[in-house]
Amino acid sequence: MAKRHQLVRKDSLTEAQRAAAIPAAFDEINMDLLVEMMLPATNLQSRTQLRMQLEDEMAAAMEKAIRGTRASFLELYEYIPVSLEPTGIYKIRREPGPLIREMAEDFVFIEVGAADIRPQPLIVRDEKTGTANEFISPGGSIDIRGFDLSFDASVEDEGVYLIDVDSGSEHALAGDPPARPDDPDAIQEFKMTIPRDLPHGTFRLDLRSRPDATHLVSGELPHRLRVD
Repeated sequence: MAKRHQLVRKDSLTEAQRAAAIPAAFDEINMDLLVEMMLPATNLQSRTQLRMQLEDEMAAAMEKAIRGTRASFLELYEYIPVSLEPTGIYKIRREPGPLIREMAEDFVFIEVGAADIRPQPLIVRDEKTGTANEFISPGGSIDIRGFDLSFDASVEDEGVYLIDVDSGSEHALAGDPPARPDDPDAIQEFKMTIPRDLPHGTFRLDLRSRPDATHLVSGELPHRLRVD
């Protein structure tokens, strides 16, 4: 069986585990994942506010670069003018900046056995509000991104569930699971539908599956989701 890996923070590992870990590359980092990693270090309370701020800063850096001046996007990415186009603007190249390189030093992949694999939902984006890991809309759709998210929808106890943190009641989500990727360590993304009758409250998102085809395991989104 091919070796499997899961993404973890380096500071959660022993010295021996760190020595055997594989570096994580964030050259093409997802903006949602960037928000999740940066939010704890800011004084902002809203993920949406941080995302909008990042997108504005990125656009400003790109604008500067296409006019011929090397520009840094918050030291996350560097935009470099490469060649002048006939239209009078520069073709640009993006490279990881010092902060992205530093982030790559904080996260690593570790090898795990089949029995140790757990689903890792990392980002839930609500299509109606456009927020990530924050709000969900009854009757609407969400995009779920992460690792090891495949499950068998024909098996009753597998799937994606929202659990009310106050009452403990569970609500199954409808939708098709992602196909198992050719690269088992690849990030996955798929859509699910929120029940129309989901009440107001705060919820945990839990994904349950059998990665080893035998044992039922679960993986929880590391954020609470709200219905206001």
